[in-house]
Amino acid sequence: MSEPYTSIQSDMNTRFTLLQEAKSLEAQAKILRDRASYNNLDLEIRCLHNEVFILLDKVDLLKSLLSLAFKLFGDSDELVVISLQDYQNCSFQGRSIEMIEKELVDLTKRIVFLCDLLSQMCGYVGHDYEFMKVESILDFSGLEISFEDREIHCCAICGDVQYLDSNEDKKHPGNTKLDYLKKLRKARKIKIYESKFKVEDNLHR
Repeated sequence: MSEPYTSIQSDMNTRFTLLQEAKSLEAQAKILRDRASYNNLDLEIRCLHNEVFILLDKVDLLKSLLSLAFKLFGDSDELVVISLQDYQNCSFQGRSIEMIEKELVDLTKRIVFLCDLLSQMCGYVGHDYEFMKVESILDFSGLEISFEDREIHCCAICGDVQYLDSNEDKKHPGNTKLDYLKKLRKARKIKIYESKFKVEDNLHR
């Protein structure tokens, strides 16, 4: 066989071998993708949810204590000016205002961290959206602004929300499930707490 034909045959054999290797790697990649996206983390997810819900209850309690401080020292809608002595010594249920705010920072940081972890899980296993309710939202797409009924679907893992066109045949969740989804949605909206007080004689705040 002449040299050109030998070269062509050798090149064809190499290409065939590469294609076979590619098919094998693709099959392995599919197996790995399936393993990575398979959700066998139900127990871990539930544990994270339980911790998040406990933290939410603590945050609500501390914010209710702060609301008393707002009423005592100023307007809750604005930054409240307070003396260092009052900030450190005025207490509600055994906690000073300073202690309450520090605890709120720690709790909200933890909630943000856990929600981010849940979002990362969804990046691998995919979202698990469940119908929550129908809500009227403003529609800016037309010439006139109008209200349009849209379905709110919440991810039962991370609390992410998506809006879909309303479907009258949609099955409504039970009260227990709806409460669960609402808590996840609330947790996802949490931001790290920032102080609502301006301490008069503390130059570092």
